[in-house]
Amino acid sequence: MNRVSMKQVAEAAGVSKNTVSLALRSSPLVKSATREKIVETARCLGYTLNPAMSKLMSEVSLHPRKRHYLRLAFLNHFRHALDQETHPPLRAFFQGAHDQAIAMGYHFQEFHCPSTDQERQARDRRIWSMGFDGAVVFPFEEEHSSVDLSTLPIPKVAIGFTWSGTGVPRVSCDYFGNVLRLYRIAREKGYRRIGLLITPDMNQRTSLRVSGGFLAAQREAACGVELPIIMHDRQSPGDLLAEAAGLGCDCLLVGASFRWDLTRILLRAKSHSRIALASYSLAPEQSRLGIAGMDECCEKVGRTALHILAATIQQVQLDGLAELSVQVPGEFREGPSLRPVQCQRA
Repeated sequence: MNRVSMKQVAEAAGVSKNTVSLALRSSPLVKSATREKIVETARCLGYTLNPAMSKLMSEVSLHPRKRHYLRLAFLNHFRHALDQETHPPLRAFFQGAHDQAIAMGYHFQEFHCPSTDQERQARDRRIWSMGFDGAVVFPFEEEHSSVDLSTLPIPKVAIGFTWSGTGVPRVSCDYFGNVLRLYRIAREKGYRRIGLLITPDMNQRTSLRVSGGFLAAQREAACGVELPIIMHDRQSPGDLLAEAAGLGCDCLLVGASFRWDLTRILLRAKSHSRIALASYSLAPEQSRLGIAGMDECCEKVGRTALHILAATIQQVQLDGLAELSVQVPGEFREGPSLRPVQCQRA
């Protein structure tokens, strides 16, 4: 529920509640100067309309055949539905957006990535003709995605691995912050020579964020030990651990949300090593294997995207909202792979 009521906005702006309601829905019945004043007052007070309720009220007087029902489209890069996806983090992005949309009163429909320009045009015509209010766009990797954000003239929010300069708000996991916090936690547990493992098939933007978080953590620690980042290039688990041990690592930060089998192999090989493991992109499978690390909170990313999209649909927009980039922080999950140094040695 909003902490600030519409009545409070009306009193602050010196107008009626009905005028506030009309202004926040961009009604032509309200003069532009009055509308701008009300929108600015609502922004300052932190008030936004409930999208489901305001939409319902704007349609309630119409004939049932002419009423417009709340609809959101979910556009994904894949050729298949995300609820069929084998990687839990990818399903979680969709599930979070789906559940939040339903809770807010929207009908939520998924659209797969078209194979041709003709199919894309047909999909866009269908979305437009059915009166969708907005769209959540889920590009997998910017250099490979064929999702076109520009053709549909409806509010959009992009989630996951997202582009910059697209003219739409973007919501993604805080990979930089997750690695930085995980490094701090490892230091608190007594580890001093902490290494980072990344894979060459990782999305470039994510790789830069992960590496940046790691380098920032090293600078912050100011411990005089700056270990190089280890690039996994299909070495055997034993070779990877040997390389880490040769560098003097007592802890290795790994990420394998989309290749969690690598972490399972590393965990098995760990029985021959004293190197602790922690994942900066913890998947449920990793957690069940006893790996500690940062849960990316992918469902929270999806839910956050829906809140931003709802505000965009209502046109209660702050300056620069189109270029808004939100990084959702993860949550640390304990596990036996990252015990305090005293317990590890025992």
